[in-house]
Amino acid sequence: MKNEYPASKISEKLDFLLVVPVYKEEKIIEENVKSLVNYLDSLKLKYRIVISVAPSPDNTLQKAMEIKSNYEVVDVIMEEKKLGRGFSVREAWKVYDANVYAFIDADLSTGIEVIEKSIKIVGGGECDIAVASRYVDGASARRPPLRKFVSKKYNGLMNYIFKTNLTDFQCGYKAAGKSIIDYVIPKTTIDSWFWDAELLVIAISLGFRVKEIPVRWIEYKYNKTSFKRLASDIFLHGSGILYLKGEIINLKK
Repeated sequence: MKNEYPASKISEKLDFLLVVPVYKEEKIIEENVKSLVNYLDSLKLKYRIVISVAPSPDNTLQKAMEIKSNYEVVDVIMEEKKLGRGFSVREAWKVYDANVYAFIDADLSTGIEVIEKSIKIVGGGECDIAVASRYVDGASARRPPLRKFVSKKYNGLMNYIFKTNLTDFQCGYKAAGKSIIDYVIPKTTIDSWFWDAELLVIAISLGFRVKEIPVRWIEYKYNKTSFKRLASDIFLHGSGILYLKGEIINLKK
């Protein structure tokens, strides 16, 4: 992974680190990172935003570098290969020293107000991981019917297989405390979008506390789900579940 900063761990202690994985996001990344900077400035935190850029056919990388030049609190990681959200977030989290670590999807579908809530409950010791949820009490989500149906069935299947009790494994915001970085992240190996589920299941199996935060979800890519996309997602998560089941068995040995 190529970095715009030293590859060794950065010694600066932060209150909050936020990773924004991006791929083909040239149209929204500048405005959305600006919103994040303004919001985090208002919280009076010592923070950094890391834009992790997967190789894109558009000008996402150039946009990210322009943003970095305009904001001292923004760093950029240029990934050599497009491996997925798991790789982007895990590798960035390893480099920094912070009290609370988080990632958010570039389209900000979860809303940015979830950030302050997560910092309070993770930083305050109420839980070890805070998870945005579209389905917990108090949340709202405007989603295409097929996506919502498949999402809820998937969450139910995950809870049945792994004996967990979460409403939303894949929502695009999660925050974690230092103990998760030290003890759980080294045990995660999945690079794809299924990494979210891997992180949560391993953390719960090791006794760490997870709390869900209700969000008002806006699906900006609101369109019909193609059967090709649906089949791809089913294969990704199906194979991920089988792999994760093996991981959990090995953890308990």
